[in-house]
Amino acid sequence: MDQPVDPSRIPTPAAGPLEPEREGTLSRLHGALERDEITLAQFDERVELAMTASNRAELAVLTRDLTVPGRKSLPVPAATSRASIFAFLGGADRRGAWSVPGQLRVAAAMGGVELDFRRAELTAAVTEIRCFALMGGIDILVPPDLRVECHGTGIMGGFSSTGNPGAGVDGPTLRVTGVALMGGVTVRVRRRA
Repeated sequence: MDQPVDPSRIPTPAAGPLEPEREGTLSRLHGALERDEITLAQFDERVELAMTASNRAELAVLTRDLTVPGRKSLPVPAATSRASIFAFLGGADRRGAWSVPGQLRVAAAMGGVELDFRRAELTAAVTEIRCFALMGGIDILVPPDLRVECHGTGIMGGFSSTGNPGAGVDGPTLRVTGVALMGGVTVRVRRRA
């Protein structure tokens, strides 16, 4: 059973002159997540710490073990079927005909992401989407024949699905997991465009 959340433990952005450094830190964290330098759990933890940091030293600690920007890193093999989508104080979307990797990490921090799977090409039998919404929203549109499994946690936010869990039993599956912290993750069924 879910425990009540103590509102005093929820991170809120610290106001002040640190905003450019905070945005730079969040950008570097996103890059590290895309390069698989850090896990999604580490990314989530560091984003929360970045949002509540009150000085430059606290921000610097969050990225000191990451690849230095501009330094060449090892190439990612073409066979890797992973991607990340990140929106911070803005938006990102994927719609129309697009190729979906087997694993997709999606984060929205005070921003929004829309993913439209109605004309998308799924490259795996089970497509895993790990979501993290911090004071932002992730909206996922699926066709009626796509099987959806949705298992997420909403903390002072929402994680919901109107997807049909029995649809397309023999076809591909979209598995949506993650956390919505003062934000929302929604999966909605729409007819194919």
